[in-house]
Amino acid sequence: MSAALPRRDFLTGVFGSVLAAGIAVPMRSRAADLTLKKAAQTHELFWGAAVQHMELARDATFADLVAEQCAVIVPEWEMKWAAIEKHRGKPNFAQADAIVRFASEHGLKLRGHTLIWHRSIPEWAKDILGQPGGWDAVATHIAAMLHRYGDSRFIHWDVLNEVIEPNDGRDDGLRASPFLKAFGPDYIPLSLTLAREAAPGMRLYINEYGVDYDGSVERARRAALLRLVDTLKTEKVPLDGIGIQGHLRLDGSPFSETALSTFLRDLASHGVRITITELDVREGDLKMPLNIRDTRVADEVRRYLDVALQEPAVEGIVSWGLSDRYSWRTTPALRQQGLVNRGLPFDDALRPKAVTKAIVAALERRRPG
Repeated sequence: MSAALPRRDFLTGVFGSVLAAGIAVPMRSRAADLTLKKAAQTHELFWGAAVQHMELARDATFADLVAEQCAVIVPEWEMKWAAIEKHRGKPNFAQADAIVRFASEHGLKLRGHTLIWHRSIPEWAKDILGQPGGWDAVATHIAAMLHRYGDSRFIHWDVLNEVIEPNDGRDDGLRASPFLKAFGPDYIPLSLTLAREAAPGMRLYINEYGVDYDGSVERARRAALLRLVDTLKTEKVPLDGIGIQGHLRLDGSPFSETALSTFLRDLASHGVRITITELDVREGDLKMPLNIRDTRVADEVRRYLDVALQEPAVEGIVSWGLSDRYSWRTTPALRQQGLVNRGLPFDDALRPKAVTKAIVAALERRRPG
């Protein structure tokens, strides 16, 4: 595949198999209609991406790509507590509102992300969590966010993010976060219950990482997450879904189709829906030829989605970024060396790659639920 192939021409080829399947596409705008969004919708799934408000505001071409390719967008940082309420009692919703406004203008839905995360606590809140009234600050934040962003524009909310960490040495596998230290394990069901009260119709998620591969650490994380889900469902705590982040990598623990399939089936048996919430690929050697790198990324995504998409409880995929132009995997240090991690569907120039075709092919192989 030529690196210089225009995005629109390539899209026509990438999605040619969709046309072959008999999907009606208007001839006047065939290339524009052949998108990841459409490919997912054909199989009753959604495709989305995480974005930042400044990317959309400053880069019109990228914003057009997001509107074209996504049915759902996720604010990468703008709805996290530290971003919303840097000063106690003075929330600033401007950046979050900008993303909601973009979604509304382009007919997109949103996933809310995230209410409770140990890495996004305002400095003032860190000082009071363990003090009398500390939980009131958490409860006020949850209620304020869901009163403002808990309507039909949002399909889900990640109420809790990354609550599992077996390496912290607890029998229950929970992360020894500031929330757990201040409130004990009950902060998890309390947060979900508060979220349900604030937004009764919202589908509530716990979002977790590091469960995709089959090393000892990943096995421990899967077991801990399953225990947590089982406990919450047994106690009738409102929990509708589990987000599996899907940060893939080309080095590290082995991948097991059986292990991932079994895990997803076990999750689904608890009556929760599943979304792949932060799909991307961390490359290893960034100095290999581009065609080899892109093939490796595509192969990793293909084998992962070929397993994940066969679980009927999976309802959609969100990539953590849409283009390598704005990938968290490309650090400033890499940019200074002229290197870019190529782990997202579109490259630095907003052109599709082999992984784009791999995603569509995996979607086409999904069996009816």
